[in-house]
Amino acid sequence: MFAIAWQYVVGLVSPEDLPMEAAQLLAVGLDSPALRDLAGRSRRDDTAEIRGLFRQAVGELGTAIPDEETAERCLLHYLAGQLAAGAMTPGEVQPGSGRA
Repeated sequence: MFAIAWQYVVGLVSPEDLPMEAAQLLAVGLDSPALRDLAGRSRRDDTAEIRGLFRQAVGELGTAIPDEETAERCLLHYLAGQLAAGAMTPGEVQPGSGRA
């Protein structure tokens, strides 16, 4: 859940993607009332409601949505891991490349 939260903060996961992300979390065994509600929503539902349900689900699952600095550090760690594994090239992580 924390991975989705930091990706949400840095813009890698949009509010419209949160219902599907919630469904995937349910599929791997995470569960809470707000997570179930969020998983049942459509991409076209009101984004304010989706955001609120996401925040509620994060809290119910005992984690928190990170602040921007923490989320950006998570992104840097993720990108460094992708570079080290050869899954991305330095050109793919440059600002404006669409991946970072």
